[in-house]
Amino acid sequence: MIYQFNVANIRSDCCAYTICAPFGNFDGVNETDVNITNGAVFVDAINGIKDTLTAALLHLGYPEAEGSKLTNTLSVIAKSIDSCIKGRLQSLI
Repeated sequence: MIYQFNVANIRSDCCAYTICAPFGNFDGVNETDVNITNGAVFVDAINGIKDTLTAALLHLGYPEAEGSKLTNTLSVIAKSIDSCIKGRLQSLI
């Protein structure tokens, strides 16, 4: 099943790396792709893990852009910047 998430705070390839790297370690996730321009995350995974993926995105600082009770607070934006910087550093290793 392909899950699509429209998320906030995706700014660069580093953000995409920050999302794709940990998702590759999730049981049941086959592939993850990020469209930076549209702020979309596509995850090919087994049925029934959408809530887990949504929570993981929020934890990384990339909440759903619309249709969610979660808001893009200053702390979430700061977390996304932190995640993006870490993704940049990890991609250099």
